[in-house]
Amino acid sequence: MTESADMAVVDALAAGDTNTATQTILDNYMMDDTWRMEEDTLEDMLIELGPNPTPDDVGAVIDEWLGGVRAGTWRPKTRAEMEVDWARGGRPRTDYGRGS
Repeated sequence: MTESADMAVVDALAAGDTNTATQTILDNYMMDDTWRMEEDTLEDMLIELGPNPTPDDVGAVIDEWLGGVRAGTWRPKTRAEMEVDWARGGRPRTDYGRGS
């Protein structure tokens, strides 16, 4: 992340705005196809940092979260979990196998 994005996350957390902090990270990494469960996990990790994190603290959370997303750690495991996630505003993909 850029230094200004890191500081935007730190400033948002200092103001108690974990939603803005989360969205700043998602936007910076162009993460627009994540499960809500994954986004909730990122927000929870940021909340655990408290109101006075350093940019290094934020970077460590981002590294851990990105690793977990890539490994599928917080992805729904069953169809029922997927449907719960979709009910929160996501839409199931129907274009699998169509070659993009």
